[in-house]
Amino acid sequence: MSTLEQQFAQYLQHRMPDAKNIEVTLTGQIFGGASRQTYRLKVSWSANGVEQQRGMILRREAESGLIDTEGETEFRAFEAIHGKGIPVPEALYLENDSHWLGRPFIVTSEITKSRASNPMTDDPYGVVREKVGEQFFDYLGKLATFDPEELGLTRILEPVTPERCWEVELKKWETVINQFPTPEPIAQTAIRWLRANPPRPPEQVRVVHGDFRTGNVMATKEGEITAVLDWEMAHIGDPLEDLAWAIDPMWGYKQPNRVGGMIPRNEALRIYQSRSGVAIDHTDLAWWEMFSHVKGLAIWGSAAKEFQLGNNNDPIMLVAGLAPFTTHEHILAKKLLTQREARGAH
Repeated sequence: MSTLEQQFAQYLQHRMPDAKNIEVTLTGQIFGGASRQTYRLKVSWSANGVEQQRGMILRREAESGLIDTEGETEFRAFEAIHGKGIPVPEALYLENDSHWLGRPFIVTSEITKSRASNPMTDDPYGVVREKVGEQFFDYLGKLATFDPEELGLTRILEPVTPERCWEVELKKWETVINQFPTPEPIAQTAIRWLRANPPRPPEQVRVVHGDFRTGNVMATKEGEITAVLDWEMAHIGDPLEDLAWAIDPMWGYKQPNRVGGMIPRNEALRIYQSRSGVAIDHTDLAWWEMFSHVKGLAIWGSAAKEFQLGNNNDPIMLVAGLAPFTTHEHILAKKLLTQREARGAH
């Protein structure tokens, strides 16, 4: 066994003291994310004379990630949401002691016979795109019905009043952008506009996934969504924040008439509104869409910064700091020009 396999086997023995003959096989590393190191494992053991086997996913903190996130947030979100109508992996182990694997990690069940599609491809879902899209926005709408207090997530997620949702999130990403080595005039201009034109507060604060998009859902080849992943940016806030991020042109820029390469925008909004009960005010949604582009620049710029400083040499950090950054910057610049022209017309 490799060092990682041996260390994880020792950890499982610690967590399952009655298990015997624990064997761990690393079946592959899952790339595509930059805030965690993700591994697919096959685990076998015997208990009470019965041989058992299970697939597990190990998510270990990276030495330096794309953004600062908490593995515990993702784990607790899985715990809270599993079995409540949105498919997520089963949360198995949360370990904050770096003694075992060098850094904190979480372990979940493995989702099989499914894959996450790349939103940067020409047609990420093919002939099942509409089937996936209908489920995607139905699940997103369902999430907007979840009360964070009833789920027990207020124990780990920072509370926020409806009036401060926009302000808290804008300040968070503005702080990230202000730490870049060079000024970002387009992003900073957008931030000034966002602060001067705040959205109305939501009727109720809800659980916000924070990165609900194509690429973070797994689906079978038949188009059944089997898991919504990457809850590490989950927080309490305005549900329109998630909707705006999900329909961002970034996730379907090769198919501009289909959000995320799945379904038309109007259909996505209809499904979401019907499922969530959230009355979509298009002025407020437009604010959150502008915010999404700023958030995107903060994320992609952080990737470039970490790669440039040599803190993280994962090639995805370089890619994220180039193409997605440029795409979001162009989208944002165009919207700012439209706003300026609208003011000039009046």
